[in-house]
Amino acid sequence: MLIKRKQFLQIGSLATATMMLPKFLKAFEQKHMVPPGNKVVVVIQFSGGNDGLNTVIPITNDIYYRERPRLAIAKDKALHLTGDVGLNPALQAFKGLYDEGSLSILNGVGYPNPDRSHFRSMDIWHSASASNEYVHTGWLGRFLDAQCNGCDKPTQALEIDDVLSLALKGNQKNGLAFTDPRRLYSSSNEKFYKDINSAHQSSEETVDYLYKTMSETLSSADYIYKQSKLHPTSEIYPATELGKNLKTISSLIMSDINTKVYYVSLGSFDTHVNQEAAQKRLFTELN
Repeated sequence: MLIKRKQFLQIGSLATATMMLPKFLKAFEQKHMVPPGNKVVVVIQFSGGNDGLNTVIPITNDIYYRERPRLAIAKDKALHLTGDVGLNPALQAFKGLYDEGSLSILNGVGYPNPDRSHFRSMDIWHSASASNEYVHTGWLGRFLDAQCNGCDKPTQALEIDDVLSLALKGNQKNGLAFTDPRRLYSSSNEKFYKDINSAHQSSEETVDYLYKTMSETLSSADYIYKQSKLHPTSEIYPATELGKNLKTISSLIMSDINTKVYYVSLGSFDTHVNQEAAQKRLFTELN
């Protein structure tokens, strides 16, 4: 179903003055630790700036067709959801999910005075802050700060990537980024890192923080790798980067790992030219 903003505000929970969190995240704040179980959220980030109007298409809006004489998707090609909107034709599987009641869409999300810088816009998006605020923590990172103080392993939020996104960075707690559990495990067992970690004697706060981060990463690498081997998925995933990453996530979900949030990216949607073909290719991979 298409969710109106008012309905979303009613079913969501206000986490800060500028950030909305789903109920499953807000509910965890009622307890000191993340509870065990397999209820998780998987975030697929469309990196680069996806064209929302060509994703959920306003098929009855004359302005859309007038201002996009070449780029607009024809009404008869859109996958109709309601009398007013339709999905991009490359998202056939999502149309099926919508029809069976398994997909909800919150359409037209934005913020006042949008910033046209890609980098600044990503900061605003990942931090869930207003365009006139400069926040250095992410919306999921703040969840980790609120929930994971005292958790034995920093694996409550995992990103399948080489670099950790701002969205998963908190003041005290961060998510953990890696591309492959086996590769992370192999790297963490190199003698160089173990020697450095065991030789730490500094009392400098910044250095201590770096050593603490390294120590937690080394410990987490072993834990993640062992958990990923417990229940490897037998499902066949597409031979794409996203397919490989989702297969890794699936295996971890089926294990007994304590992760509640998985984060993965698809892109790049930074399409200044040939947008129709590029968006179709990426949506086909997602589909």
